[in-house]
Amino acid sequence: TKGMSSLFISAKNVTKKDAQYLKYVIYEISLLADRFGINAKPVLAMPAIEQFQQNPQTQAWEFSKEVKTAYKRGVYLLGKECFNKDVLGEVLDRISDGRDDWCDFLKK
Repeated sequence: TKGMSSLFISAKNVTKKDAQYLKYVIYEISLLADRFGINAKPVLAMPAIEQFQQNPQTQAWEFSKEVKTAYKRGVYLLGKECFNKDVLGEVLDRISDGRDDWCDFLKK
């Protein structure tokens, strides 16, 4: 909890192959945060998922399909880059602060 919001964090070891399960855990954490939190922000930590992918047309780095799916549901999905670069605390602080650029600094 920070200020007037809380982070609901769930950690899962799910890979891209488990697409149906990914949808379930996104729904699960969003439901729990909505049901039991006050101004809650659901966070799903999944170190086996890529945070970004490179767009083949523009060569720009953008959110991976999994992160976009979670974000549409209001869930912040933290992928591999958040864990490999020792920035997890900073990312969580940015989410708590409501910053739109909560993980832009992680782009390749």
